[in-house]
Amino acid sequence: MWNVTRFSLALSLALSAAFGQSLGVHADRLAVGAMSFAVWDSYRSLPLPRFANQKFCGVRIVGPNLRAYVYVPNVLEQNGDFSAFGAKFLDPLTEFPFPGGILPRSRVPTTMAMRISSLPPEEGEACLGQSNPAFLSLNYVTDNNQSQDQVFPAPVAVTLNHTVGSPSAPANLFVGGLSPIPFVVIPEEVSPESGFTSPPRPTASWLIIGAKEGLASQQVPLTVAPSSLTAGTYSTSFFVAPLARIQSPRFVSVALNLSVPPNYLQILRPPPEAFFTKGSTSPPPSKEITILTLGSATTFVAEIVYVAPPLSANVRWLDVNPKTGAGAQTLTASFVLSEINKLDRGQYLAFVKISALTGVRSLSSGNETRSSGVKISLLNDGPPNSPQFVPIILNVFPSSDFTVTTEEDPLTFTYAPGALGGVRRIGIDPVANPTLPPAALQQLNFSVSASTEDGGNWLSVSPLQLTDMTKSHTVEVRLNPQGLGGMLPDLYKAWVNINAGAATGAEIPVSLTMTQAGPPAAPRRRVFAQIVDGASWKTSIILINTDTVSPQQFKLTFRRGVRAVATNLELPPYGILSNSQIEDIIPRGGSLTLTTPGTASQLWEGWAELEAAAEVDGTAIFSLTEGPTQDSEGAVPLKALSGTRFLLPFDNSGTVGQRFDTGFAILNAGSAATAVSVTVRGEDGLPRTPQAESIQLGPLEHRAFSLPDRIPSTAGSRGVVEFISDSSDIAGLGLRFSPLRNFTSFETVASGTTDSRKLTHIADGAGWKTRIVLVNPSQGGPVNVQVRFNTGTQMTTVRSLPLVGYAYAPGSAFPVNIPASTSLTLETQGNPGDPLWTGWAEFTASGPLAGFAVFQGDRLGLRSEGAVPLLSGTSTRFFLPFDNVRGAETGLALVNPGTSVRMVFRTEAGTEVAFPDGSTSYSQALQGHAAFNLANPEYRIGGVRGVVEVTTDGQDLLGLGLRFNDPRRAFTSLPVVRR
Repeated sequence: MWNVTRFSLALSLALSAAFGQSLGVHADRLAVGAMSFAVWDSYRSLPLPRFANQKFCGVRIVGPNLRAYVYVPNVLEQNGDFSAFGAKFLDPLTEFPFPGGILPRSRVPTTMAMRISSLPPEEGEACLGQSNPAFLSLNYVTDNNQSQDQVFPAPVAVTLNHTVGSPSAPANLFVGGLSPIPFVVIPEEVSPESGFTSPPRPTASWLIIGAKEGLASQQVPLTVAPSSLTAGTYSTSFFVAPLARIQSPRFVSVALNLSVPPNYLQILRPPPEAFFTKGSTSPPPSKEITILTLGSATTFVAEIVYVAPPLSANVRWLDVNPKTGAGAQTLTASFVLSEINKLDRGQYLAFVKISALTGVRSLSSGNETRSSGVKISLLNDGPPNSPQFVPIILNVFPSSDFTVTTEEDPLTFTYAPGALGGVRRIGIDPVANPTLPPAALQQLNFSVSASTEDGGNWLSVSPLQLTDMTKSHTVEVRLNPQGLGGMLPDLYKAWVNINAGAATGAEIPVSLTMTQAGPPAAPRRRVFAQIVDGASWKTSIILINTDTVSPQQFKLTFRRGVRAVATNLELPPYGILSNSQIEDIIPRGGSLTLTTPGTASQLWEGWAELEAAAEVDGTAIFSLTEGPTQDSEGAVPLKALSGTRFLLPFDNSGTVGQRFDTGFAILNAGSAATAVSVTVRGEDGLPRTPQAESIQLGPLEHRAFSLPDRIPSTAGSRGVVEFISDSSDIAGLGLRFSPLRNFTSFETVASGTTDSRKLTHIADGAGWKTRIVLVNPSQGGPVNVQVRFNTGTQMTTVRSLPLVGYAYAPGSAFPVNIPASTSLTLETQGNPGDPLWTGWAEFTASGPLAGFAVFQGDRLGLRSEGAVPLLSGTSTRFFLPFDNVRGAETGLALVNPGTSVRMVFRTEAGTEVAFPDGSTSYSQALQGHAAFNLANPEYRIGGVRGVVEVTTDGQDLLGLGLRFNDPRRAFTSLPVVRR
């Protein structure tokens, strides 16, 4: 970051010389900072100024802690040419001027500039209402001395005391400064202590700020307009910020002590808006209006005053009860169903008028009035603020020949400059009994559009046209980056309109919470080392959001591998990925499943890189079609890059025709080429000869091989292959093919730990068999491991797990020895006639240890495999994606040292599943090991996809998912995400 303070004096002198005079308070300035590529694209696509020095309308956010009036960039400025600007354009890296004031193209957009001012457009001058782009970060503003050019409001905490009916005496806020710096008063956005990430909170309407702009030093009067507030204490706040200078906004809090005279009428008002769709069988919920005090009055009268439509239209869509009474009480304003169905689409307004009276004369004494059928006579007007008017706003929407399903109501976005916008989806389905015949619905053309309350173009929809409404459709709603730049933090409203010609349409509300950009959080970079589609392969990517409070954004980039034949990858619902990248949002606690079609004849092979916060995690499931009725599946978790070294345990053992075959994928995550050396060791730890040639990988390159074909010395044996890159980070993935025509995938090993390691689930007998691969990743020496197998709570008898080549007493540990940089395989006997053994395992090692287990199961007459790594450390909470749709079922194996586990099930949209007792969690007694099917009715997630969150009352909770795809006779295991 360029030290603005150190160079402020020299820069000021240089700028003064350039202009031939002092810059002055309102001189034009240059803001220099970094833009994202998306914002720079919007910067270059802005309409050109209609005349020289045209400005955007209103004060704009230029970047973090910088507000100004912004000039619409001309074509030279859009490309970094500021040669016409009088002051020097300094390189923030070298602190020397760019030659000729022109920014080199190689520096764009990590360096960019924008002309700004503290003066608005001239009165009557045409300005550009479109949003301006904003910087992600700022380096400097010319002639901005950050230690001097600041404003300071005083006091920063103001208390106002006001009595209703009395004149409002203003309190003066003094905005000071070391020089006459231009400032602006802005509504409260977010608390500075929160890092400018919280939703905005607008300044309360009861506070009147006497000046919204000015020059320090100046008094700003603050007065009260209490409107319909009742007696009590209120608080609000706002910010004061300099214009065209970098400074954090200064926070000012305002407290109001409001008193109401005892002879006043006080009313507690409900939110005014209500919503109704024509044809509905029930009216909107009633509104409750509470009379707190009547003052000196003894009675009240309530009546309806219709504004739109007026009373003359004779549509009495609102009623209030009671219509008269005495003392403080609650009135109910209810909607009349038969009357509101007479209204056309639109917005309607009425008031509940409440009058407080000090007495009532007899009805025969004259001076009569009529109020909703009740005859009264007024003695006098009662309290001085009587009557009071309570607004009721009714929004009427048309009925429809189709149903509209949304993820939430309204569709909600939260956005900070430079962030990912995400997508929301609207489902449109035909109704059972439409008003139009099927032939008319087939020929019906729909148009879809987005409109915003502020007139901006920050919302977009696709597709824009729909046809044949006898079918279901999906509309995607996205934020438009080109329309978001420069929008002030606030709450914005919009609508998605679906217009259907002869059919009735629909209108879906949208809300956008715009926040101010804080320091951009660096997303974690993780990879799926293998993605395949076509030629009998397909891949499902399951991403989950472990944040149960906030939605999380992500960017997923697909990179094509060397072996790929197909040019582009298709990924519904995003279609063919011409730019190989998707950005989206995962709901809080929810999930997103992306599955390639798997129908292409040509193979697409490569890898994917995820950029997201640590709260986003995931798993890739690879599926290979083995025949007309069978698939094989393998699951591997999202993983961090392995550094420059990883180990690949391999198993190419067996006789000819009955041999296992290990495949592998490897990728270079760096932007430069790298050479990867290859060393093969058998399970005895000795190198195998001949050694393989190194693998040459270009920048971001991905390759996949059959291990025996690429490295012949691995054929017919077990062991470990060590891969070491000479420069770049690399990552890999193992693929295990069995002689029974099935496969699974497994993780490579980058390092190990001396902590006790555990396997959550082991199964043997009754069609099951388990192989445990233990890896010593150390290059120093052998590792001694104590192995202990523990039976599960579902076992009826305690007996030892039958192993090939090992005998031991039930529950006791036995030792094994693993040479450096190689592996050891423990294999259960898997006798089909043996009763089922289920349980878990513990491994205590003298040095680093890693590894995984491979489960082999006889599923509906065909064998499938699944692999899961050893776990280390402790956790009392984990997340697991589940999939119980289209015949698939998800099982869960648990090891719990406590007495019970608690499970919360959430759908893909993050909605918590409710149970008959009204709770949203399911508690299950468990101490030890057990496995069960989450598709069972008691869990209430049959036919649903989503995420289960599991917590325990003990320590070191272990979990493992078991995925059964019965329609394709496939099985695999799923790793959990521990938190």
